[in-house]
Amino acid sequence: MIRFSPLLWSSLRRKPRRLGVTVATVGVAFVLFGLLKGFTLGIGAVLEEIPASRMAVHPRTLSRVMQGLPIAYLDVLLGLEGVEAAAFVTGIPAYYREPIEPVAAWAVSDLSALETFRQPDWVAPKDAREAFAQLRTAGLVGRSLADAHGWKVGDRVPLMSPGVLADTQGSSTWEIEVVGVAEGRDEHAPTRMVVVHYDYVDQMRLTGRGTVGAYLVAARSDDVAGDVARDIDAAFLNSAVPTRTVTDREAMEAFVRQMGDVEFFVNAVVGSALFTMLFAVGGTVVQSNRERTAEIGVLKAMGFTNLQLIGLTVAEALIVTVGGATVGLTIAYLLSPRAFEFVDFPELMMPLSTAAFGIGVASALGLVCALLPAVRIARATKQ
Repeated sequence: MIRFSPLLWSSLRRKPRRLGVTVATVGVAFVLFGLLKGFTLGIGAVLEEIPASRMAVHPRTLSRVMQGLPIAYLDVLLGLEGVEAAAFVTGIPAYYREPIEPVAAWAVSDLSALETFRQPDWVAPKDAREAFAQLRTAGLVGRSLADAHGWKVGDRVPLMSPGVLADTQGSSTWEIEVVGVAEGRDEHAPTRMVVVHYDYVDQMRLTGRGTVGAYLVAARSDDVAGDVARDIDAAFLNSAVPTRTVTDREAMEAFVRQMGDVEFFVNAVVGSALFTMLFAVGGTVVQSNRERTAEIGVLKAMGFTNLQLIGLTVAEALIVTVGGATVGLTIAYLLSPRAFEFVDFPELMMPLSTAAFGIGVASALGLVCALLPAVRIARATKQ
């Protein structure tokens, strides 16, 4: 085929503007293909990586969410068969100086609630973790929050939680001492938060004292996770606050479902784009073949075989579709981190398997586009 490359190049550059528009059309179609199919495949990969053995225990009904779960549930959870570990975490509404400067404060019994049961979004230095364990009023601050307010290690920071916390004098201001600044695991990790001791804030709570927001539970293995979740809910079924236990994987699947039928939407958009592209490229190839009817006759007279002429047509179609797809998929790969940020999946990137699949689809479309011109050539050469 290399010796026919001058003929192929001459055919392609016959109408450079038309070639450019066609390749651009293919490229745009495969940018959509790469982003949308990459998103669905990426979500699937993320779901597979989430361990089913990690789960969260919340109040069963929405009316009980604000009430919280009794702290006494912790001993019951640790005593259930199949439970490897359990801890709790509670969110405390707060702000710094003014209500327009909210602070996400998480109260924990110890840092294991974040380090053992969740892949940490940020990493705290060892000395900061040790200082947190020793100081009752300690606050472990995320990098974004520290930079926003200029906080540094050793600072005493007043936070306000009106209607939520109050000291013995009735003041809603409570103070933390910054013992460390936690860096984000990557540029997308949320670090605008502070971790504090549960015992410190619980004694100041106006309501819900002795309760927690949620329990984090680790089952011994993924195989027993379903049984553990059912046992947990059964243990508290007749209690004052019944529970609903959801694995991390189920929670992520529910979040994805909230965005609608993603798979159907993606297939509909991608299918429409590829169908439109098929007509655009197919029409271009057919038109180009008709314009070269006289040239095909000359080539036949010069001794070119039927198979060689069809091969040139197929190669032309594949260059347009595969070339355009390569450009489009490359752009999609580069854009994917930014694009996926808009749907709260900043860590996702278009998988390379999507690119390989896209090249395969482009090749198949190129063959389909070349089918009609190939039939015309075959019939013409038989006359």
